[in-house]
Amino acid sequence: MSIKRAAALVLLAACMAWLGLSINRAPDVYEYNLLAPRVEEKQEEQLQNAQQPAGEKDTPEEAAARKPKLTALEELLKSFTQKMEDLPGAVSAYGLRALTPGTSFKDGAQGSAPALLQGLWGDLSLYPKDVLAEGRHLYYEEIQTGIPVAVISQQLAISLFRVGDPIGRRLYIGETAFRVVGITRHARTAGEMDTAYVQVPLKALDKAGIQSQMLSFALVPKPGAGAYAALSQGLTQWQPGGTFYSLPKEQYRAMLPVRLLICLAGLLLLHTTLHLAGSFTLAMWRGGKRQLESAYAPRLLPGLIGRGALVALVYALNLTAAYFLLQGLIAPVMIFPEWVPNVLVEPKDIISTFWNLRAQESVLVSLRTPDILRLRFLHRLMTAAALCTGFLLVRPLWTLHQKAREIRESLR
Repeated sequence: MSIKRAAALVLLAACMAWLGLSINRAPDVYEYNLLAPRVEEKQEEQLQNAQQPAGEKDTPEEAAARKPKLTALEELLKSFTQKMEDLPGAVSAYGLRALTPGTSFKDGAQGSAPALLQGLWGDLSLYPKDVLAEGRHLYYEEIQTGIPVAVISQQLAISLFRVGDPIGRRLYIGETAFRVVGITRHARTAGEMDTAYVQVPLKALDKAGIQSQMLSFALVPKPGAGAYAALSQGLTQWQPGGTFYSLPKEQYRAMLPVRLLICLAGLLLLHTTLHLAGSFTLAMWRGGKRQLESAYAPRLLPGLIGRGALVALVYALNLTAAYFLLQGLIAPVMIFPEWVPNVLVEPKDIISTFWNLRAQESVLVSLRTPDILRLRFLHRLMTAAALCTGFLLVRPLWTLHQKAREIRESLR
């Protein structure tokens, strides 16, 4: 192997290792994405009735009419919580992000800057947090009660306030003020349209009547509960029109090119080693027969036993390697059972499975979070790196195969 080819292979291996680490940083959650419900403006009469104390002669109907009505988002969160209670064995934690890209933020004066607006609700530990530069992250109590506070990225702090630590200052979404409590260091990645972001309690947005674009429910499945089918069917029935994703499956899909490359290269090496083992076995057998012509069998027995044990060990190692390689090739079917038709030999079932898979990838409306877009992008990079590595390995593996063939010919 030439030095240039070896250097290129080392560089590609380093790139694939870096891509693998980036892929594994994605959270191990399921996502159900749907369009956010429309925020309705509250009528002044309803607000006055809600603030007016009920009289002693009020009927139950009048008291119920004066009670503040739940907003569309509150109704959605209530029904979602009820749905999670109906599936107690499937989910261990859940949360929600409301995403609105390109939101305009103001500093109270003339300055303004666009950023991704994230409204948070539920468990705050589901997604990895960026490193804090100043201040703190949002508290759980602030999320639950909807206090108007915000954590912003350092890019927005500099572009909007012209300083890197505007803790305690106010930023505005329309006419609603949010107090800055934290600054984070954020590196923009593939799938993010905005270079900066703002995190606020989702209930604070709802109270202010600020419309979100998309809701992304994050769910942590319980291990071994078979939650994928139950959650995908249950959430689709709960709110039709959404898009269900499994981030662990997307991570596995992104690593498939490397798995395939390793398995194919391993099968070729296994084919070569098996042929070499067969040639050495034949040579040892012939050598033993020649030795029996000039020496007694009892004297040759220890050596023959040692050689036989060595041959058995070589074949055992080859069979073990074959087992793991075949397991590596078959394992994706366990993760993606939808790839396999009901009847493998029926052309109609194979065609139907193929078109079902393509239909899932080509739906007219597909709601995707930055995490999904990032994993899809990394999958493309990993595929390109694996193809280049496979192309560079063809010649060295073929040379190794030819040398092994020459060795087999010399042993005959």
